[in-house]
Amino acid sequence: MSSRVRVWLCLGLMTVQTLQTVAYLGSSFKILSEMKDIRFDLEIIFSLSTWSPLDCSRKCETNGTCLSFQYLSLTGQCRLFNTIFLHQDAGVYDIGWQYYITSKRRCRDPFVDGRDLDICFMFAGFHNLPEGMEKCAATQSSIISITSTKENVFLIRLAETLSNVSLPDVSYKRPFIQGFWDGVDWILDNGSPLVYTNWDVDQPKKVDVKRNIKLEDGKWQTSIGLKIRPIFCSYIL
Repeated sequence: MSSRVRVWLCLGLMTVQTLQTVAYLGSSFKILSEMKDIRFDLEIIFSLSTWSPLDCSRKCETNGTCLSFQYLSLTGQCRLFNTIFLHQDAGVYDIGWQYYITSKRRCRDPFVDGRDLDICFMFAGFHNLPEGMEKCAATQSSIISITSTKENVFLIRLAETLSNVSLPDVSYKRPFIQGFWDGVDWILDNGSPLVYTNWDVDQPKKVDVKRNIKLEDGKWQTSIGLKIRPIFCSYIL
């Protein structure tokens, strides 16, 4: 990890400095100062020319899957993304780019509206599973649960924003998914059975010791809960 790049973490959450907000039809987008002069080339759903950050925010708001956008004032270039970026190392240094994420939609702070997924989510830092569950519970949420292919693809996109980031171990790029083996079946934290699975080849396995679930290369694998992994908390709208 370069010395220029810093992750601001406070109580396990990515801390952002809001220098400016733009709003369209009551929905706000806040600029993340720590992402200034960083260009992101992953998960672009549209790239177009606009007159201003406000105009770019309008394009994002009217796209049902847009969660964040970038704007380059020198050229008016606007980029829409269907994910959020968690770290500067997910992009490259390029002077002039500003990065905005959605704010003040249907979710309470610090959660982000998942738009067409009808969930609110947030990145809670890197923790083992018991710590992550405590972090989520403190915000009246839980470890993200995956109930459809669309939600699985959504989590893949979030994890991919960490693909170019230098981290202590590869486990830091493979998030936990809600679900555990109770000795009979795979169930959610509330005791209900999983309604969707995306197990990898020869999975699940070693359930006597690996009773939890992680996402790896888009597929589900069993995991022990003491590994440090990205924690995404969520609740259903």
